[in-house]
Amino acid sequence: MKQVFSLVVLGLVLIWGGFAAGEKEGTEAVEPELTMEVGTFHPPGTGDVAGLKHFKEILEERSNGRIRVNVTFGETLGGEQDTIDQARLGTLHMVTDGMATMGRYAKRWGVWALPYAYPDKETLLKSVEGPIGQAIKGEFDRNGLIFVGIVPLGFRNMTTNRRVVEPADLRGMKLRLPENPDWITVWQEFGVKPVPIPAPEMYLALKTGTVDAQENPYTAIHVRKFWEVQDYVILTQHVVDFHITMLSKEFMADVAEELRDMILEAAEEMVSWQADYVEKELMAKYRAEAEENGMEFITPNREAFQQVAKRGWEKLKEQWEPWVYDQLLKETSQ
Repeated sequence: MKQVFSLVVLGLVLIWGGFAAGEKEGTEAVEPELTMEVGTFHPPGTGDVAGLKHFKEILEERSNGRIRVNVTFGETLGGEQDTIDQARLGTLHMVTDGMATMGRYAKRWGVWALPYAYPDKETLLKSVEGPIGQAIKGEFDRNGLIFVGIVPLGFRNMTTNRRVVEPADLRGMKLRLPENPDWITVWQEFGVKPVPIPAPEMYLALKTGTVDAQENPYTAIHVRKFWEVQDYVILTQHVVDFHITMLSKEFMADVAEELRDMILEAAEEMVSWQADYVEKELMAKYRAEAEENGMEFITPNREAFQQVAKRGWEKLKEQWEPWVYDQLLKETSQ
């Protein structure tokens, strides 16, 4: 009987210990002090989505769970302009965006995406830290956006069903372009017919002949499988493509200083990590994929292309701050 009683007591002790352990585990779980909503309108398979997921990983780890990060991507949040508006309002706390933001807020200094202006990413990144970069960061700040950094994505190139080597080969071509008035001005100098079409509609437009060609980095070829509707990649290398990472000024104003510093540090690290990831993991991989699927790569006369593009610069420089054109020439040694 004593033995039975002892076993019962031991069982109760073990059960109680289990509850106690459970209570202890529950109290050790850290409830987040802050939840961040971050996003991009770009789809999976892009550096933007990979970068935001990396940001989530490092920030949640370094904050020991005090910050939770929710990542949204694709068109769930709307288009490019929609994500920027949400960041300005503070409902989206960090966003990685395309070049449209430059046209919206930095038109007076908008030379970073000018066709054939910056020859490589190193020259572009130096400009970010120079007078043009400082002016652009200030304008973003005035519009409720904290400029974290730019992520170079490799060169933008053209895809077509026509062999192109000289600028004259483009004459009469219907070229899909983003809704960027500056780009339209420059490409009209080549005799093309610019057709602004949203990115999700590009594939169908190429398939149906609404447009003959488009221009984008290799990522777009991969994501939208352009090899199904285009034969050639023309290595125009006309723009060092980049995306911009921004934090919501409205959101950050209410964040405790310690957590704010963690967020800024993680965001800056994400920009650097994403740039390396795109260059080392994606660009070569996506070019090889396009070649494997039958696309032919052609190197055109880039010097001739640049000379034509410069005629467009002359038409645009009146909209820039008076000092910007000379600063551009100084930065690019032209």
